[in-house]
Amino acid sequence: MLILNTTAYCHSFLLPGYFWVFQVLQGIEAATNCVDDMDEWLGIFNIKLRHMREDIQSIETRNNKLEMQSVNNRALIEELDKLLERLRVPSEVWILPLS
Repeated sequence: MLILNTTAYCHSFLLPGYFWVFQVLQGIEAATNCVDDMDEWLGIFNIKLRHMREDIQSIETRNNKLEMQSVNNRALIEELDKLLERLRVPSEVWILPLS
């Protein structure tokens, strides 16, 4: 009889413990699912950000080329102006007849 009472007494402590263990395991499973979802989303965002970085790099490259072209065009115009001053072409030459 004492053994049965002791066993019942032990079970009365263990059963609520099993409930909490089960609750903790469910919480861990839910957290694992959330982490898996986050990992998937982070992978998607990483791909999108990589494409954005490539686009930004392409835009920067084109911008640098345009800036260089602008600098070269200004230098060319300055050189052409210097040549025109040196040649001193009369203005009549600049106005050509249509026929």
